[in-house]
Amino acid sequence: MSSPIRITVRLFALMADRAGQREIPLSLRTSRPTVADALAVLHDLFPAIPWPTGTMLALNQSYTTAAAPLTDGDELAIIPPVSGG
Repeated sequence: MSSPIRITVRLFALMADRAGQREIPLSLRTSRPTVADALAVLHDLFPAIPWPTGTMLALNQSYTTAAAPLTDGDELAIIPPVSGG
C-alpha cells in the first residue's frame, strides 16, 4: 500500500459551525483517492454536518466534482449554497 495522502478540507457557514472548525486535516489511505473518498471520511467523522442541495466543491481553488483525483497537499473546499436578497 502506498503512503497516505494528506489534504486539508475547508468548511464554511453552518457546515463549519456544526463541525466546530473551519479547517480539517484528513489522511486518506486508499490508493488513488478521489474527492468522493474524502467526502466519505468527512461524513463518518462529522455526521452532524448538513449537506444542503447545491453544495459546491473546489479543489485547489477551482470548482470540481466528486470524481476528481486527490494528491498529497491538496485543499478541498466544501461550499454551501449562498442565499440572500
